[in-house]
Amino acid sequence: ISADTEALRHRVAADYVQASGASDHPDSVTILAATRHQVRTYNDAVRELLDDERLLTGPELTIPADDGDLRLRAGDRVLITRNDYARDLLNGDRAAVTHVNAETGALTLATPDGATHNLPHSWLHDGRLDHAYAITCHKAQGQTLDATLVAGSAALTSETAYVALSRGRSANHLYLAPEPGRDDQAQEWLTDT
Repeated sequence: ISADTEALRHRVAADYVQASGASDHPDSVTILAATRHQVRTYNDAVRELLDDERLLTGPELTIPADDGDLRLRAGDRVLITRNDYARDLLNGDRAAVTHVNAETGALTLATPDGATHNLPHSWLHDGRLDHAYAITCHKAQGQTLDATLVAGSAALTSETAYVALSRGRSANHLYLAPEPGRDDQAQEWLTDT
């Protein structure tokens, strides 16, 4: 339980960086949040920490998107968001960015099976990638992960929380903080716990 939502964001991001860095399978540690806006916030927080720890290297590629630009550097973990059967990349697959070519706007991914994929500028600008540090609880439905870090919020319904807290085979952590504008009884409960 954190004092406020900003402290919660920093705590979840720091715990993610620690857990994924200690794991033999970093893609099996994931932050789960109820909304896409929260997912973007957590992905940004994790990237900030990775950058501070110099785990993201080389030039940065910015891919314009309707819901916020996607910034990628070598070391970033990404999620494939649309099937590309010709490249053997499927919706939900995870990969690591291994190289960014700032001149051509292309990049190289390595998938957990050891395959390397060189992706041209045009492919990237079709909206086929997102960061993989945090995903929505809905997107996690049906997945089995080693550990989940579930960001609690008013948007996390009991059904969504059940899905989120049943994804991790080794650990499921629930993070809470009082939210501005929530009723006093909920605030008191969070403060006393």
